[in-house]
Amino acid sequence: MNKPIILLVCFISCFGVMQAQSSSLWFGYYQEDAGNNPEDPMIGLVYLHIPNNGEFSGELIFSYQGCEGGMQRGRVSGQVNENVISGNWSGTVDNVAVAGGYSGQMDLSTKGYSGIYINSEGKKKIECDWLTYYVAGKGTWQVYGSNEPFSINIDISYEEGIPFFNWTDFDDLETFRFVIVDLECLIEQQDLEQCMVWNGEYVFSDLEYGMEYGDLPPSRPLIIGKNYLIHVLAYGENGSILGSASKEFIHQ
Repeated sequence: MNKPIILLVCFISCFGVMQAQSSSLWFGYYQEDAGNNPEDPMIGLVYLHIPNNGEFSGELIFSYQGCEGGMQRGRVSGQVNENVISGNWSGTVDNVAVAGGYSGQMDLSTKGYSGIYINSEGKKKIECDWLTYYVAGKGTWQVYGSNEPFSINIDISYEEGIPFFNWTDFDDLETFRFVIVDLECLIEQQDLEQCMVWNGEYVFSDLEYGMEYGDLPPSRPLIIGKNYLIHVLAYGENGSILGSASKEFIHQ
């Protein structure tokens, strides 16, 4: 069974740190239905560029370890009208095409969109020489606007020009997964792989930008005055989502 690799991002602001103007980017996750895919239900990152009304687009990141490695991405398109959202998604997982539709609406109490999605061809089995896994036939999804936390509060402070992130801790935690992106790049290019400055998984609730720890990859330099966004997702030991949040900040 493959191990899920989940990329998540969170943006942080606090007293004394300049906060960027809130964008129309919405970050969150999709979660495969465990009843439909009990073998290896996955959770992955989704971001959407949602206006008040009209058409929009975004990306989803397939969380499967995969036979070929690297970041496997899908495209999302849709339309929002009076807080009701629907559209289509498509992509390729290890050279196997997957696609389907989704729908949902805004929950005014949480200020987030949530709903369901389907895989048009149902549950699919993916195989290579050393790995077998499944893509579920259906699941759920949620996204939240930047600076709108869902069960996670994020703070940021600076020491000698280096940002330090601190967020809510949880019992029964398996890991935190975070992504930090160049916000302007992502809005213009809608290419997470190109616009990501750091990402990884981490078991603690405080993080120094660019630190060396475990399997964390190298970070890219931050540029003073540029807008960034960080998204954090807390992944529970039982496969549940404990919390998610994204915030924007201006690097000092």
